[in-house]
Amino acid sequence: MSPQPGQFAINIGDIMPVWSNDRWVSTPHRVVAPPASDRSRSRRHSIVFFHQPDPDARIAPLPACIASGETAHYPPATYGDHWRHKWLSTRQQSILP
Repeated sequence: MSPQPGQFAINIGDIMPVWSNDRWVSTPHRVVAPPASDRSRSRRHSIVFFHQPDPDARIAPLPACIASGETAHYPPATYGDHWRHKWLSTRQQSILP
């Protein structure tokens, strides 16, 4: 899909799939700078805002997002536990040869 004038692209974080029971899933995304030869003509702007719940906040699928007959895809956890798991999995991948 090509961006249209006046539109915004919003990357949702990794808690939204949990809260929405996978109705809304975050996409893998990376930021790549344009080649040096194109930077002066680039119109791309990125504004980053990260917001995290308190470490002891309970993270679980919202009841309204669990359809009748469906089960929760994620067990309840604290945000601190969720974040620690994500951090450790990232660190382990970067340490491996």
